[in-house]
Amino acid sequence: MSEFQTYYRVLRDQRHWDEAVINPELAARADGVLYLQSLPDLPIGEVIQLPAPYDVPLSGIACGNNRTIYTAITVEDGQILIAVCGCAEHDVITGPSDSGLQDDFKFPRGLLVAGDQLLVADSDNGRVLVLELPSMRKHAEWSSGLQEPVCLVADSHGRVYVLDNGHNTVLRFSADGEIDSGFNLAVTSPFCIAMDKEDRLYVSDADTILYFDVVGPQAIALGEITAPASRLSPRKPRALAVHDARLYAADAESGYIAVFDTSTQT
Repeated sequence: MSEFQTYYRVLRDQRHWDEAVINPELAARADGVLYLQSLPDLPIGEVIQLPAPYDVPLSGIACGNNRTIYTAITVEDGQILIAVCGCAEHDVITGPSDSGLQDDFKFPRGLLVAGDQLLVADSDNGRVLVLELPSMRKHAEWSSGLQEPVCLVADSHGRVYVLDNGHNTVLRFSADGEIDSGFNLAVTSPFCIAMDKEDRLYVSDADTILYFDVVGPQAIALGEITAPASRLSPRKPRALAVHDARLYAADAESGYIAVFDTSTQT
């Protein structure tokens, strides 16, 4: 006879599971198979909308190679969240991977992927950090003329445009970080910038969206984005994004995102 005792427990009798096995995250099908509980369906015909206000500080998001998403966590001890689209895992960094604590982010905001580099508008440090991808090692630091950089875009020539809230200006840098001393676009109360494939620069400034031709040495004002008067017209345009011939503008008043055709500017 064996000296070891044997224990048995019935978890399922035919198609019925023991109640100790079932928890709020699991449910049993008619055939007895356990599966994860489904999320409740959305109410049919109802609009789900978060309450106002929608006027929040600018943060940053950028998409790199291999579906990698970079997101700026905008707090004083700032972080960059790195995740691969469709993957539940992510990494968080507080500064360049080969630097000490004195090089940590402080209120990082705008992000821009340019080739194999990630540019970070490190707002309260008054600089743009250039990090190598995927190592996140510090490659360069741009600080000339900058006080509070918050947003970054690049044109088809590789030049980088930096919206600086400290000076209420848009500055232009070469791909190597040399500031273009002849380019200085003054704006009134800027929030965000974006650029289309025709190298037109869009600025959400105060309660309007302006756009400029920046091909030459200076920015040339082209006009103002207008839309038919409706509840969907952005009254307080804030964050901007461009894809193909579409300009997307988040409206801080309504909470909607307005979409414009950049080929017609309507």
